[in-house]
Amino acid sequence: MIMPALRFKCRICKRVQDHDTIEEFGELPHGIVLVECYGCGVKGIESLANEVKSVAKALKDELGK
Repeated sequence: MIMPALRFKCRICKRVQDHDTIEEFGELPHGIVLVECYGCGVKGIESLANEVKSVAKALKDELGK
């Protein structure tokens, strides 16, 4: 099953980027995903709740310009 890209603020790129979910370590707790940034390739564990916050902040920043 192919998962759509998720959007998180990358700790390296310092902006909201598309991230791909990967299953390198097997199953994680519900609502937690292992992701890889499309921009720089850094991997990290994220809460799906952070995706909503990241997207909301990016939209707010974009509208404020």
